[in-house]
Amino acid sequence: MSYIQKTCSRESSNEFCRDMEIQDDGIHTKDENCGLLHEDDPHLSLAKESTPHPTLRPLLIHGLLVTFYTLLFLFFFWFSHHKPVERLCRSNPVSVVALDDLNISYVPQIFNRLAGKGNHTTSLAGPPTPERDAAWREFSLPMNIRVQKDELDRSNMESVALPNGGFMGRLGFYHDIHCLALLRQWNYREHYYGDIDNSQKRFLEEHADHCIEMLRLSTMCHGDASLQTFKWPKDLDGKDMEEIVPEFDARSPSVHACVDWESLTDSLRGREVSRDEIKLLRWPGNS
Repeated sequence: MSYIQKTCSRESSNEFCRDMEIQDDGIHTKDENCGLLHEDDPHLSLAKESTPHPTLRPLLIHGLLVTFYTLLFLFFFWFSHHKPVERLCRSNPVSVVALDDLNISYVPQIFNRLAGKGNHTTSLAGPPTPERDAAWREFSLPMNIRVQKDELDRSNMESVALPNGGFMGRLGFYHDIHCLALLRQWNYREHYYGDIDNSQKRFLEEHADHCIEMLRLSTMCHGDASLQTFKWPKDLDGKDMEEIVPEFDARSPSVHACVDWESLTDSLRGREVSRDEIKLLRWPGNS
């Protein structure tokens, strides 16, 4: 394959033109007076530099495509085989979301003082009452949920199989609620536990210590970075106190980023495992 290109130059005030024949085996120049010129002729240097070998361009393009698709394959291979929990943490730095169908959104919230001066009771905080105990039972649901095998596999986890299918599961914040409920009962242990022997007391103390440690880890994990201020308070008689206390009322609002609790817990209702099904569980060693 060859083609002809004309070049012109000015030499001794006389313009002359040469025909260049570019062939697969190199560049040659033909002149009617000189015949075939050697490719090292200085008049051909510009033509040689500006005209690449015709077979190099497709090879270069092919090489770039091979490199691109190789890097793309390696990236997706690494991404698909990387640890799932690490990938979830990077995609969602606030919290690891183990289940796809959870309704998780965040809303601003201000923690106001629990109640009036000297009164720190709410529907969940305060001395035991039937109403408050019922509120805690409702607040703790759904404590245990049903998860599927593929959901466990996604997090490289195993669990106890349930009689009606699926596996027993629980989201992390419900364990925190469990621990809060136990510490509340331990605070009012005379009411909830009455006269217990040393073995039972030791078990509850160890359980309480476990819950304190788990709540410490959970608090450190989520790290609420909202700002808290302080004030000089008054005592119950209205006299100034000489010790500062944290400010919780609306005069110094501290805005927290909180999960939409109703939306989140409602999305778990269809997964709830009943107490009756849990009672059907049997240790495999007894079968």
